[in-house]
Amino acid sequence: MSEVSEFKREALRELGRRLRGIRHEAGLQAADLVRLTGWSKTKCSRIESGSRLTTSAGDVRTYLRACGLEGQHEDLCDFVRDTEARFREWSKIERPGLVEAQRAILPLWESTRHYRAYASWVIPGPLQTREYTSVILDSLRVRRGLPDDVVLAATHREQVQKYLSDKGRCFDLLIEEAVLRRGFGNPEISIQQSMHLLKVMQLKTVQLGIIPLARDVRDRHLVWPAEDFWIFDEQRVKLELVSTAADLSTKYDLQQYDRVFSLLQGQAVYGPLAVQIVKRATEMFVNQWQEASNTT
Repeated sequence: MSEVSEFKREALRELGRRLRGIRHEAGLQAADLVRLTGWSKTKCSRIESGSRLTTSAGDVRTYLRACGLEGQHEDLCDFVRDTEARFREWSKIERPGLVEAQRAILPLWESTRHYRAYASWVIPGPLQTREYTSVILDSLRVRRGLPDDVVLAATHREQVQKYLSDKGRCFDLLIEEAVLRRGFGNPEISIQQSMHLLKVMQLKTVQLGIIPLARDVRDRHLVWPAEDFWIFDEQRVKLELVSTAADLSTKYDLQQYDRVFSLLQGQAVYGPLAVQIVKRATEMFVNQWQEASNTT
């Protein structure tokens, strides 16, 4: 089963749990729901169990009307509408190649003023050097069996970097220290990437926090490392999974990622302490580069 299918099923199961809870609060039995909606017993049961493959916003409204709550819980209707659009398989997004995937997201970058990102695996796109970006994109191309349009795709990815110096925008970015130490390509590319980060950290539009590896585990019991995600203004969350791109925009999603981002911020260090961490990572790659040079 693909990630898309599994996420959809989990979304429908969550919807069913919430609807069932609403019915219980309304003091209705399952038989009452059948009578009030005019649905079959099977349909009612499958909606509440999440085993029905298609549950529409209209179905949710009918359910709420039967519970005497028509016009309330509109967030559930939004949840249903977004379920179909929120997950898209990479095989469909990247069918024309990597370039189209990079081009498609540019309008969102253009319209956003406040960017928040958390990275536990790779340096966030706008902070990447072209060489680092090329290594990342090429690894995706090979893994997914795509045509080789990495050079042009990297050029499109580079376009978002112009927004870093736009005084009308704000970038709040969080990186796990492990990301800085996880080199991509050869040590030279990692050194260049680290040096580039030090320059970007001087921009007034960028606030870069780093969560140290040495952070006491007791400090992380509320929020442990999560998947990489971007929050665009207060409107949309994007994250990338192995086979799927997720596009989240419900009030619930935004509240959850906003809270997680705030908790992660509390784990991060900024300013001189963050600079020290980047410099230590740079020194590590310099040592690797020197060792490689000595063996050739």
